[in-house]
Amino acid sequence: PLFKAGETVGAGMPVLVIIGAGTPEVEINIPASEYLEREHFGSFTCTVNVFPDRVFPLELISIDPMANLNQLYRMRLRFKRDSNGELPTVGMSAMVNIGYCHEDNRGEIIPATALWEKDGKTYVWIVEGKDNCSVHAQEVIVVEMLREGHSVCHGIGRDKQIVVAGVHALKEGDKVRLLEEKTATNVGGLL
Repeated sequence: PLFKAGETVGAGMPVLVIIGAGTPEVEINIPASEYLEREHFGSFTCTVNVFPDRVFPLELISIDPMANLNQLYRMRLRFKRDSNGELPTVGMSAMVNIGYCHEDNRGEIIPATALWEKDGKTYVWIVEGKDNCSVHAQEVIVVEMLREGHSVCHGIGRDKQIVVAGVHALKEGDKVRLLEEKTATNVGGLL
């Protein structure tokens, strides 16, 4: 019981907690950006401070389809039966890790600003060379437009450098200069 006999309890207040003897569950709240990616959730694990050297596999029970007042979606997970040894108990804090399924055929995720069109086809500028960089047009197929200004495209290939700004001012063979990488001391990339 959470209250003593004779105490006044407000409407909607829990008065009793029942703890089951079955497999413990983990409850987390995820933001809308993660909720929109729920189809790509692949695996779930958690770590608990009390068991610093163990990673516990979890399985998804449910995700509430409606956000709470904080614009978070409640997600319930349970410990897998094949977890060896002692499991965490009710009330212990856990850090949950969500693994995403990245299908090889899904494509590359790039900023939408890198895309440009000509004659009804979509292209990106691929940067070739390291010192004397030039660009050439590469046709791509846009598979999906994502939120936050990104696109999923086929046809670029991994480890290729592309132009992401000023794409409409370039033409085939133009020379470009690569921006220097941010240093560890340039926090926020302001310098």
